[in-house]
This record gives sequence, C-alpha cells and structure tokens, in this order.
Amino acid sequence: MVVPVQAVGDAAASIVGELSRLCDASQITSEEMSLARTVELARLSASLDTAAGLGSALVGAHLAGEPPESILQTYRRVEHVTPADVAEVGRRWVRPEHAPMVVVGDWRWLISHPVRVPGGVAFITH
Repeated sequence: MVVPVQAVGDAAASIVGELSRLCDASQITSEEMSLARTVELARLSASLDTAAGLGSALVGAHLAGEPPESILQTYRRVEHVTPADVAEVGRRWVRPEHAPMVVVGDWRWLISHPVRVPGGVAFITH
C-alpha cells in the first residue's frame, strides 16, 4: 500500500482493522465474497491458459499426490467458499495483534510522528 507519509498511522490502523475483520464471518459481506470468488476464478483460469501454467498445475497436483482432475476440483472449492470458511482460516493464520509493518519514507518525519501498530514498525531509510 502506498500512502502519503502523513497518513501512515491511519493506513496502519486500517490494515490491522481489515485483518481483524477477516476473523469474523459476520463482517465479511456477500459482495466481498462474490468479488473474491470472481477474482480467484479468473486468476485460476489465467494460470492454466499457458502450457507452462498448466504444466505447473499438473506437477503441483502430482507432487501433492492428487490426480490431474484435482485441478478442476479447485474451481468447485473456490465457488463454495463461505464467509465462515474465510473466518476460520483467518482465526487460524491471521494475527492482527502481531501485524508487523515496514514503512518506507522520510525517516525524519516518521521519527517525529511515531506510528503505533500491534506488531511494531520497521523503518527503512535511504
């Protein structure tokens, strides 16, 4: 995410808020689910449009011990993902309270205007 340096604090808070929202199925709207499904299905289709992409998917299935048809099952699974599924994964893997962030920008301004996020902030200066 690119924001003006003066908006870093608000942007960090927004990111942590969105990460928290992923852990609560009631906060995930049907519009968001529809958009996410559409984007993921388009990404899957595009990834299989080339010989290299299809080959990679077939190798991945083979290495996972799955038959080639498992690639098609991925489409079905994506079509049936629910907000509860997203929230379950969010609760297991997303830790908003430990969300580290890297802030790149004018270190003089950042040092004089501390940004607070749960996971801490790393500053990269040039």
